Amino acid sequence: MEIERETGVAQGACWCTTEQFSPALLERIPAQARGQACVCQACVQAEGQP
Repeated sequence: MEIERETGVAQGACWCTTEQFSPALLERIPAQARGQACVCQACVQAEGQP
């Protein structure tokens, strides 16, 4: 989504748009970045989520 915003070139949906993240993982995102920062697959895996 960031690439599309930067370039104007349409991108496919990100893998994360169909995922559900645990409250514990979302709590790790700093308050000022919530709703704006991405959660990467490595962080999801480190949290023990599928």
